[in-house]
Amino acid sequence: MSAAIWLISVVSSCHWSASVSTSIESLSGGSGQNVGLKSDGTVVAAGQDNAGDIDGVSSWTGITQVAAGFVNTVGLRSNGTVVVLGNNTYGQCDAASWTNIVQVAVGEYYVIGLKSNGNVVAVGDNSYGQCNVGSWSGIIQVSAMRHSTIGLEASGYVVAAGDDTYGECDVSGWSGITQVAASGIFTIGLTSGGTVVATGNNNSGALDVSSWTGITQIAAGWVFTLGLKGDGTVVAAGSYQGNAYNVSSWTGIVQVGAGWYSALGLKADGTVVAIGDNTYGEVTAANSWNLGCETITSIQGGGASVTQGDGVATSITGADNEAVVAIGSIDNGDAPPSVGEVSLNGSQYYDTDVTSNAALGDGATATVTISNPSITADSTIQYWYNGEWNTATNLVINTSAWSLFLFQSR
Repeated sequence: MSAAIWLISVVSSCHWSASVSTSIESLSGGSGQNVGLKSDGTVVAAGQDNAGDIDGVSSWTGITQVAAGFVNTVGLRSNGTVVVLGNNTYGQCDAASWTNIVQVAVGEYYVIGLKSNGNVVAVGDNSYGQCNVGSWSGIIQVSAMRHSTIGLEASGYVVAAGDDTYGECDVSGWSGITQVAASGIFTIGLTSGGTVVATGNNNSGALDVSSWTGITQIAAGWVFTLGLKGDGTVVAAGSYQGNAYNVSSWTGIVQVGAGWYSALGLKADGTVVAIGDNTYGEVTAANSWNLGCETITSIQGGGASVTQGDGVATSITGADNEAVVAIGSIDNGDAPPSVGEVSLNGSQYYDTDVTSNAALGDGATATVTISNPSITADSTIQYWYNGEWNTATNLVINTSAWSLFLFQSR
């Protein structure tokens, strides 16, 4: 059996998503702080320290997701447990006793946890019913901010709990949704077609997203919305104190994140770009971060090796049943025009450019990222190789990361 070539749109060895079933959030912001997850599982933070919500993150290890809120910062460990820093007025730090968690979200004085079985747990202030999530099931992503909690079902429908003053919880009519983001006064949803829907307060213009297309990930701040496009550029809607969030110069972005007033972007090389309110130095600090990104240039294993060539790998030697991973994107002249080299269900395509290849031995598992949370176990993933479409087999979805997929070598 010949080796399979998997072409992927972003470097696979970084700790980012882009988000979902649930998102690997490497960037998160709160009311005056920004938090970044490094590729080695440690965490950096900068800005206002509310009740110790960022003092102490430097000691965290083994973290796979971060979430920052009003007065708390939360980290999800690789073993499914949770660490919490900051205010504990409403017992929100009791989330530290949770297990089997695959994603966390944090509101104003409460913490939400998505369990591996699709159920949701909550602890903290419930003044607006924002913690009334015990009956939810089949959830694949959660989002929270201020007094609103939003849950995305595997079916693509959306549920909500909490404050609905501005209609931010009016999501029952949504369908075909692949990611949700709560602002606290509005809610946005990413559709499987790459468009964005929104409901709630639009005083800042944050809901002016109906014309967006080709979006692969979303993020919501208190007064703005971000959309990451498939080509690594970013669009924004909304303003703060009359100033628009100008992200038109951002390129090469693989994940977007949002604080209440900070817009954050993670680049493929692990560096961060940030704009917005800088009252506590949180934007200046984030712009200096490098969250890390391992670049694989060559690997030998399982009796096989791969030599990088122009476009796809040109030299594959060794035993059969290897998996070959192209890290980055591929510019392959053999691919049909106007489509990418990776296909989802024959209708959505991803463009890529090879930067390096790696050979994995028989039975190894390659971790790749495609920024589309609508992929399910029933999806057909194909790659263009040797002038034809080939179907990737043994697709395994890691539901703790909406864009992290495991393709097992045959």
